[in-house]
Amino acid sequence: MPGTSDSTRYHHSQRKFKEASILFTILAVMMINSILGCGEAENSIENDAVSQDTLVVSVQNTIGVSVGDSNYVFGEILSVRERNTGEILVLDRIRMQLFEYDSDGSYIRSISREGSGPGELLNPTDFDIDSSGNLLVLDMMHGMMLKLTSSGEYICTMSSYNSLPPLKFELSSDTSYIPLLAEEDISEGGVLSIRAVLAGIRFGSDERIDYWENTSQLDLTAIENLYYATILSVAYDVDSQGNVYYAPSTTDYFRFVSCEPSGETRFEVSYDVNPILKSNEELYEEQAFIKCLARWFGGRIEHNFDPPPYRTSIIDIDVDCNDRIWVRNGLTTEPTFEVYSDSGDYLTTVTVQVPVECSHLIWDFEINKTILGFPVNPGNFHRLYLFGGVDILNQTAGSGP
Repeated sequence: MPGTSDSTRYHHSQRKFKEASILFTILAVMMINSILGCGEAENSIENDAVSQDTLVVSVQNTIGVSVGDSNYVFGEILSVRERNTGEILVLDRIRMQLFEYDSDGSYIRSISREGSGPGELLNPTDFDIDSSGNLLVLDMMHGMMLKLTSSGEYICTMSSYNSLPPLKFELSSDTSYIPLLAEEDISEGGVLSIRAVLAGIRFGSDERIDYWENTSQLDLTAIENLYYATILSVAYDVDSQGNVYYAPSTTDYFRFVSCEPSGETRFEVSYDVNPILKSNEELYEEQAFIKCLARWFGGRIEHNFDPPPYRTSIIDIDVDCNDRIWVRNGLTTEPTFEVYSDSGDYLTTVTVQVPVECSHLIWDFEINKTILGFPVNPGNFHRLYLFGGVDILNQTAGSGP
């Protein structure tokens, strides 16, 4: 800006960043791993191929109807979790509530409601369950993480955020969690960047351990790039011992890393892959969905843009109830998971046969005792699909690639 001081430019950049960040945070949390560091590992496991012995699972049950009983009519499924006792919880962004069902899909209870009072929700973006069954709910508009009993009664506020809340999080213990953070970075020359950080934080402490980070220069005229720079930049999950498993977004190799809670690398699994172009249909769906999200939340993307042309090799990581790592391969024609032991040994491959509602790349999955999945942008109405239990792995000895 001619005639404008460096200080004015700096604060103008900060204000523009915060405006874009508010929009981004609302938009990005809806995508939670749907489309689609610890340093160099000393213990690296190289895989050159995937086993041809693949287990196939299909729909066993569904939860959700288009009309009828309101306890089964979802406004918009944002996130799902499964208790170790088998009950399933669904976070509905539109209805501002969590709904709990038994393992057969029968309704148990509704938790919380829209409002600004204790335990009420204004814009929930993620949640998790601690070892006692209590619920921790991240609410962006409240700018805090709420703790509720298993039946939904308010206990306390676990964390408050003066800046941007986490984009999502995983509990690593009852006293600590692993959030994905988005932080501003403004250079001395006023260049604005955004830094995605995967960190370990203890509740009530300002100290943290950074497991992975990535910094990208931010172009505020291309708001869609915020997705790729942060929420889609890494997939991760945590096991029962607090070990972290993460996979940075790449297109030409398959790689995920495991770290101890302290940040020390445990092992790395890596092998080269051939980049695969997205189909025209996939590119169209991805662009249309991001534009739709912008309209829903008061933003606007008028211009056409080109999503990244190549598929991401790993688009999700889940850890099941037996601490097996389910790594979702983004290069396949159906949702496919390579399953590993908690020490990085390959076990088997599982393919999930999903209904053809939209590209399988914009399905989201949650795997604990049961394989749960839902399309983030369904063609008709929101519902949750149950694909059976993870005990399907008992059918294979897993001889490895």
